[in-house]
Amino acid sequence: MKRLLPLALFAAFAAPVSAEPDAPVIAELMAGVAELGQVNGVALACGYPDLVTKARAMMILRAPKTRRFGEAYETASTEAYTRQGTSGEACPEAVVLNLKLEMTDLRLKEIAAKAGVQ
Repeated sequence: MKRLLPLALFAAFAAPVSAEPDAPVIAELMAGVAELGQVNGVALACGYPDLVTKARAMMILRAPKTRRFGEAYETASTEAYTRQGTSGEACPEAVVLNLKLEMTDLRLKEIAAKAGVQ
């Protein structure tokens, strides 16, 4: 019995902690990162270098520094760039894209504050 107690304690404390409480926050952050990527892709396709720089800066400032978030940003950016280039639609005005960036930034700040991050 004495040998099993340390093993049982080790197993209890070594068990992975569930990420369930953070799942909604992660989903919200992912959605915000995807929005940043989409605006970045459209800005690239439409030739708005200032907005590309701004979207990248917001990504660096607001998103967790993990591969998962970086890949989500890049994927959304590539898809938006391709869609804008092949759809034949006119580019949105820079002011509209800038407003989307500002709204996304505010949302990401709120999510981070709610989660107690940054």
